[in-house]
Amino acid sequence: MPCPNPAMGMSRGGIVAMNSSYRDGSWPIKQETLQDTSVHEVLHTLGLGHPNYDADKDGAIESYECVATSYGNRPIMCSPNGGYATWNNVGRLTGYDINGLKALTSNATAQGLK
Repeated sequence: MPCPNPAMGMSRGGIVAMNSSYRDGSWPIKQETLQDTSVHEVLHTLGLGHPNYDADKDGAIESYECVATSYGNRPIMCSPNGGYATWNNVGRLTGYDINGLKALTSNATAQGLK
């Protein structure tokens, strides 16, 4: 969760809480997805949101409606379960995620945050 009432609308930290169902087996989740989810949640504390959009133009932004690379990889910040699905690239950011971090840095600089 972001810090409450951040100055200038910018969060300077946050809290990530992942309940035990992610790890105790009560909710089936592939290990690759679990690792991507961990990175996804930490990136929320930095200020990144979900890049989902109304891809099918039905008036609702739904799960999995995200941009994707030419190989079909969705940003790790896509909701739900974005990121690469292979152990070679697990937790790795896509160009879309990196561009989001660059935009956050640029916006923070423009608002005088260092």
